[in-house]
Order: sequence, then structure tokens, then C-alpha cells
Amino acid sequence: MTRFLTAFALCAAFAAPALVRAADTPFPAVAAQGHIYHYEYLRARAGKAGDYDRFVKTVFRPMLEEMKTRGVWLRYAFMSVPYAGPAPCADYTHVFVAELSSFAALDREQAAWAEVQKKFYPDDARRHELFEVELPGIREMVREEILKDFDWK
Repeated sequence: MTRFLTAFALCAAFAAPALVRAADTPFPAVAAQGHIYHYEYLRARAGKAGDYDRFVKTVFRPMLEEMKTRGVWLRYAFMSVPYAGPAPCADYTHVFVAELSSFAALDREQAAWAEVQKKFYPDDARRHELFEVELPGIREMVREEILKDFDWK
């Protein structure tokens, strides 16, 4: 029993500094280079697909371009899903994806989006009507994912 406790104490003594060092450094997946992808899976409400398409084209399009101009996004795409419906089909009608250069750009994304909303819709009442009333009435978020390049080569 004494040998076990001595061995355990030695292992703990050598492992503890390594655990502290590991806790102080970022996870390797976060520190590694590669682009980040922000995916949003969206569902137009029943009978509102045309309204949502119009919203994307007239309200979002200039804002999306501004996010790219600001360097927050490298590029983006908005796609519709032609086979949405009950399983095994997709439970969403649209997919948005933005490619970002790094996690730092991802950290800036929400603040930049709020600035862009204010730039294009400076009137608080109009901005509220568009993004807090109209948009939720025509589409809902199904899920959101943040993905990273995988070095598989």
C-alpha cells in the first residue's frame, strides 16, 4: 500500500505542472490556422417563403455585402432548400453560410452586424419593426453552427 501511495504521489507531482500548463494554453483546435464557417439553418414560416426571399434580397443583401466590405466575412452564400419537409427531408428551407478568416473575426461578427443594422436602418423604430417584428414573423432559426477547416490532407 505504501508503494502505491508513493507511486501515486510521484505521478501527481509530475502531472500537476503539465495540467496547469495545459489549462493556460488554448486548445490546439482553436489555436490552429484555418477558416471559420458560420452556418445558419433557417425555416420560412408556412406560406411566407416568398416574403422571406424578398426580405433577404431587399433588406439583407446590402447588409451582407457590408459585412464582407468590413472584412468580417471573406465571403458568404444564401441557399434555398428544394426538398424541405417531413423527415427524411430537411427541416429548414434556407441555409446561410459566412466564411470568416479566424476566431477573432467571429468574435467581431455580432458587434459588426449590429453596426451594419444601424448604418442601413438608423431609425430605431424602423429597425425594430424589421428585425424584431417582421423577420420573426416570416422565418425562424432552426439551428446555428460554427465549423472550422479540418486539415485532412
